[in-house]
Amino acid sequence: MPVSIIQKRLNSIPPTTGIYQFFDDKTQLLYVGKAKNLHKRVSSYTKENLLSPRIARMVLLTKKIEIIQTENEVEALLLEHNLIKKFQPKFNILLRDDKTFPQILITNHNFPQITKFRSLRLDNIEAQSTKHEARNLHFGPFASAHDVNYTIDILRKIFRLRNCSDAEFKSRKKPCLEYQIKRCYAPCVGLISQEEYGSEVQNALNFLSGKSARLQHDLTQKMQQFSDNFEYEKAMQIRDQIKALNSIQTKQNINVGETKDFDIITIATSGDMVCVYVSFYRGGQNFGAKPYFFENKDEEILNEFLGQFYLSNAPPSLIMMNRKLLEKKSMEDFITRIAGKKVEIISPKKGAKFELITNQENIARQNLEQKISQNLRTCPESFLTPDFSMFLALF
Repeated sequence: MPVSIIQKRLNSIPPTTGIYQFFDDKTQLLYVGKAKNLHKRVSSYTKENLLSPRIARMVLLTKKIEIIQTENEVEALLLEHNLIKKFQPKFNILLRDDKTFPQILITNHNFPQITKFRSLRLDNIEAQSTKHEARNLHFGPFASAHDVNYTIDILRKIFRLRNCSDAEFKSRKKPCLEYQIKRCYAPCVGLISQEEYGSEVQNALNFLSGKSARLQHDLTQKMQQFSDNFEYEKAMQIRDQIKALNSIQTKQNINVGETKDFDIITIATSGDMVCVYVSFYRGGQNFGAKPYFFENKDEEILNEFLGQFYLSNAPPSLIMMNRKLLEKKSMEDFITRIAGKKVEIISPKKGAKFELITNQENIARQNLEQKISQNLRTCPESFLTPDFSMFLALF
């Protein structure tokens, strides 16, 4: 009886911090967990009536338990998530999509290029590139290629920054089609000075950094100067920029006080199905969102998800959630350590932040309902109870 295996092993498991591993009869790793008190945590698996069906099945398959003690909870979290990433145990939640999220890159050049960029994984940060690349500017993450392409398209319409490669820039002898359709100032052939182009780059940086008021003020002043100097064509061009920016900011800007860069992570559940919905806000603007679906409603799902997610993606200084974490302090310390900066996790219960989280939670719930409906259409038998599924299998 697997529970008896656990009970027997408990005699040699100390009440210290560390990680525990469950193995099957083929020594395949089934599950990795972290605990502040290993003895107490592992003993919880002997309470069969309190186990979810998923965990009960894991216990049934368990033939061996191993532990590794650590100095503190942060060390345990790092070890836990590195082992999950390396061995992908079948009973841990796994983020199958190993790609990082796309960002906007503005290159280090006299006439900078604006383009899409996908950064290296945070856990491979030692491979980060040269000093020249370090002076490039990155903005993001964006939830999808569509979101980043849309934003680049908007910025090029308004500020006319080039998107050609440096090689194309050097070799061009006359303006390309992008200049003809007013998507570029053609700096490659000298149709704009470095100073003027640099001003447009700074405007784009202000927009991406959430400095909307400053950008609006600077553009309004410049428009007035051109108008006073009877340069009406340039004044009209800036007027069009202001109108375009107003249209975007009305849709995008989020007012949550001084907070500009943050992620919102909400969880919605239905039966054994879970949706974890991640939204990115940078510079006070929504950079998109992505849902993750799991067949798992265990209390530790958020801790597992956060650990894996932020090992691959650079976190902001603030993460807002609709549920409190079981071990918030250790998770904050863990993410702070891998990020190299202070990271705070909060679960507001009132105010603008709470309203924003509630809205995202509703979207998570809608995504989950759509996913369940889709699964019912494609595989209805997957939503039968285990006992009834086995009954049908007999016929």
